[in-house]
Amino acid sequence: MVTRFKCLMRGEICCFFRDYEEMPVVFPWEKRKLEKLSSLINKDLMFKPYIIYSVGNKNIVVLYKWMINGLCPFLKNNKCSIHEYKPLACQMYPLLVGWDDNTLRVSLECPWIKDNIDKVKRLDPAKVFEKEYSVAVKVFLILKIIEEYARRNNWVKRVIGKEEEVNNYIEITDVLENIVDLMEKFEMQGEVDDQ
Repeated sequence: MVTRFKCLMRGEICCFFRDYEEMPVVFPWEKRKLEKLSSLINKDLMFKPYIIYSVGNKNIVVLYKWMINGLCPFLKNNKCSIHEYKPLACQMYPLLVGWDDNTLRVSLECPWIKDNIDKVKRLDPAKVFEKEYSVAVKVFLILKIIEEYARRNNWVKRVIGKEEEVNNYIEITDVLENIVDLMEKFEMQGEVDDQ
């Protein structure tokens, strides 16, 4: 029998951020949704361009770092108060995307991972992390669509460091307006194929 991931509901660990590298990464449409949701908790959220493509004098933001210093503002009583709206990065945790090399990793901060790493390190992640893995695949597909479009248009990819500022930028959704629609169609097609 395959060992399967089960969240231990330790939000004080997985939703606590000490440094820039740990902070969640969100797509522009997720950023906008989080900004709307923040009005419910009366808190200002901060985001910083993280993955961009440069073309001419324009910078196109694909991903933002969600600048959280400490606990996530949406964590209430050790549970996510926006569970049904949380960003893909949170949905796929403890799986992480290596943004520098497009690899799939696991967070060694997760208590379940710490307790089970020897049992699962050689197993198929799609079987161990069923829900989380399907979200990770969605993230990789979105990135692949964007990367292919960027390659065809000679855009240059950059990862923005903590201290670096980006000016004169637009969001990927301003260029690929229908990227979210494309993903929704892909998901619907997958559901039809599965039946």
